[in-house]
Amino acid sequence: MSLGVLALALTLMLQNAETPIKIAEGGFCIGLGWISADSSPDLIVEEGPDFAVYRYREKGTEWGIYSGGFSQVRDGERKLLFRRDGVTVSAMIVDGQSEGYLAEKGRGLENHFFGTPFKDARSAQEFFKRVDFGAEGKAKCKRHPMQ
Repeated sequence: MSLGVLALALTLMLQNAETPIKIAEGGFCIGLGWISADSSPDLIVEEGPDFAVYRYREKGTEWGIYSGGFSQVRDGERKLLFRRDGVTVSAMIVDGQSEGYLAEKGRGLENHFFGTPFKDARSAQEFFKRVDFGAEGKAKCKRHPMQ
């Protein structure tokens, strides 16, 4: 685990407690877009002063999405996965270790995707089929803003 991810984890421990995510229209807003998800007690949000981390934990699967302006992996090596709807998604390598995927649109808001679904490009591509960075995702975010 990189020092940045450890720092984020420690910061979160000092923030608000875990809160179940409210699912609407089959998903929830992650800032840059909309992610399809089923309602689950294992789906929670941890809120910081200017960011949120969405987490899902279930047998053998654990993933998270950081949404904010200062991802802890932004200074890593980037390997482009895809560009879609003005968003660039790159694999992030920090100190030779994979640290998930970073989604960016210009300067400002970022989404850092991390966890077991992001072990390789093929699994990540499959996961990203659930993420809508386009007009429909933005419309859903407008109706149901980030939690």
